[in-house]
Amino acid sequence: MKRSLCAALSYSLLISLSMLLSPDSFADTITMKSSVKVEGIVKRDMEDYVEVLVGDRLIKLRKNEIHSIEKNSNDGTVDFDALQKEADEQDKLLTQQTGLDRHQREDVLMYIVRLSDPDATRASESKRALVAMGAKHDLLPFIEFILPSYLPNTVCHILKLLGEITPDAAQRIFLQYIYTPDEHVRSTCVELLDTTKNKEARELIFRAFLDHTNIVKISACKVLARMGAKEATALLLTSYNHFDPWVEHNTREALVQIWSADPDASKLEKRQDWEVFWEEKQQEVPKTINLENLEPLVPPGTHHPGC
Repeated sequence: MKRSLCAALSYSLLISLSMLLSPDSFADTITMKSSVKVEGIVKRDMEDYVEVLVGDRLIKLRKNEIHSIEKNSNDGTVDFDALQKEADEQDKLLTQQTGLDRHQREDVLMYIVRLSDPDATRASESKRALVAMGAKHDLLPFIEFILPSYLPNTVCHILKLLGEITPDAAQRIFLQYIYTPDEHVRSTCVELLDTTKNKEARELIFRAFLDHTNIVKISACKVLARMGAKEATALLLTSYNHFDPWVEHNTREALVQIWSADPDASKLEKRQDWEVFWEEKQQEVPKTINLENLEPLVPPGTHHPGC
């Protein structure tokens, strides 16, 4: 499906590129993996890109998206009628596979861009528009396809949107993106996971607490508290006196909330007191997670390459 979607989305790009060609220019034929053909002149072969002269403009094509390059003397002319017909066919295919017509897809793309608008009013209006669309149409297939093309900040906005308009169906997306290199995306996924129905999700929250970034650790604290995860007590105590005051605060708040029904816990003020308390209580707590074998979601030091 993704290959078909990619091919369909690429036809509008092809039309734009083709219009740059002059009728009498010589060209090489670059066939993309999406089956799109680009007529141009290969000017430079770089490590990750190929520079191609299309008309009077120089463009870059990713090597990992190129199927083949045919050296020839094509004149660069384009049958626009045939190209438009093929683009229309691909548009119909994309509509069938996403459930959204071209105008609806364009609206989704426009509103998603505006989710990151510095104007809070405009961003809020865009979110409301997407929520309204989501009430009438299943946006998940199209959003899932385009999601990898966005930077982390926008991905976070989109994930939160999915958590609002289609929380159950989007769980598999959250389970996938919780391993992303960007800590803000991981943090967002941690807070959106439904731990009431999925044991895998429960374990991921425990693993998130081991994250090397404070933002993910704090999100894990909040969710562990919401879960009432008493078996996380020993894990939380490792950050009871954390050097970061926000991590320390959220860790202590999580412990208090988790044990709020136990009158003895309300008197505890020091880590040593909590350790003694846990020593007495741990036998009563069912163990569903093996804390000794837990590993963080990503290797320590992992960050988004753009950071």
